[in-house]
Amino acid sequence: MIRLIICLIIGRVSRTPLQIILAGIWAGGEEYQIAGFDVPAMGMVWFLVVLFILRNAYDIVQYITDSKRMTLISLSITVAGLLCGYWIHLPFSFDLAMTSFVFYHFGQILKGHDIKFSVHKWIASGIIWGGY
Repeated sequence: MIRLIICLIIGRVSRTPLQIILAGIWAGGEEYQIAGFDVPAMGMVWFLVVLFILRNAYDIVQYITDSKRMTLISLSITVAGLLCGYWIHLPFSFDLAMTSFVFYHFGQILKGHDIKFSVHKWIASGIIWGGY
């Protein structure tokens, strides 16, 4: 919404106000259509929205569940996010936040065990990730 106002003030609007509003609600890293309306890509800003939703959702789930089952619950939420994102795009990229759930959980496990990565482990992780 702030971007729309700034673009209207300086007169550099390349999209219609409806497209900009839809981009603020449903946008991700790519363009797609919702109910026949073109939703422009938001760029990398969508990541901040996903991270905000992910962190808050993770805290809520962690608060209401047993910590022993958190890995299974995180995996289930990730699978549900993958399945949901395959068919529809949820507002504020909530399906992407769900898909990232298990990765965030494993990061929390590493943080809780105070595991430190050496340079060799970072290089090996990068090679494995790059090969994937």
